[in-house]
Amino acid sequence: MAQVFLVVSAFDQKYWLGELIGHVLDAFDHVQTDVVLKRPRRDYDRRGVVHHLRRVLARRPDYAGGVIMPTNPDHMRVDLAEFCAEFAQPVVFVDLEPFPTEADYPPGTAFIGYSPGAIGEAAARWLLGTLTRRDPFVLVIASTEHPGRQEVFVATLRAALPESTVLVDDTCAFHRAAALNAVRARLLGGHRPDAIFCTNDEMALGAVDALRWEGVTDTVVVGVDGIVEACAQIDTGTGPLRATVCQDGYEIAEGAVELLHRLRAAKPVPIRTFLPPRVHANRTRESSRVPHGTSTVHNETHNSAAAASLGSANNVWIVNHSAE
Repeated sequence: MAQVFLVVSAFDQKYWLGELIGHVLDAFDHVQTDVVLKRPRRDYDRRGVVHHLRRVLARRPDYAGGVIMPTNPDHMRVDLAEFCAEFAQPVVFVDLEPFPTEADYPPGTAFIGYSPGAIGEAAARWLLGTLTRRDPFVLVIASTEHPGRQEVFVATLRAALPESTVLVDDTCAFHRAAALNAVRARLLGGHRPDAIFCTNDEMALGAVDALRWEGVTDTVVVGVDGIVEACAQIDTGTGPLRATVCQDGYEIAEGAVELLHRLRAAKPVPIRTFLPPRVHANRTRESSRVPHGTSTVHNETHNSAAAASLGSANNVWIVNHSAE
């Protein structure tokens, strides 16, 4: 393969994605494949993603395949199916599964990533090992993206602690400032949660900001993604951020490249590949209880070089929404 495309649904607000993109570029560079990166003008903008897919179709002979990070699958499913049918080249989806069942996937396509439900369950099971009350108040700060994270988290927590009170706010859209304001509003209203689960680390950091602002020290915060700043706070062992469910961008990238090569060679591949989530926590602070089926990484060192290499990678072209 000489050139592939990478269409992403977010760039500015999803810091974990920077690491993933860096790993994807490195993985393709290792197999001497150039990458054209296409990003929407606004994060999670369906029209921006569709625009770039149309530009790919206009230059279809230039590409040997591609990787797509979709957004809003319920609203994009028809667009993605039509694109794959017309493109007629291998496509690998990452981050967010676009189709509900294997039978719905167009020929020559596959998915690799993490199950939102598995992430939510891992967070809930870890949190259950830290809660001391049978009737805790747990606040969930979330987005409408990846709703399975909060849905399975709530279901798992309530199944284990039926007397618990769980409040979900899914209006924060993965933004740190929005999470800060949402948590602070609850605290100012007299509602002090025993724990806060945030469905990404940026929102978890915002929740920590709000707790510190109001002087709250006994609330447990759990995030998702395993970004560098979140893991650094966890490793200090002193703040409210106690754990994060990690997504391994390197493993996704390597798997996506392998899937694309196998599809290109007409070799059999699994249509859906779900990677097991891991929980990053502080070894000296937490108990040794580990949720069944979920590995725990203690004081792991995260390398941000992949994300930093994005600006100097020699096998990538960055295409903005307004540039074409």
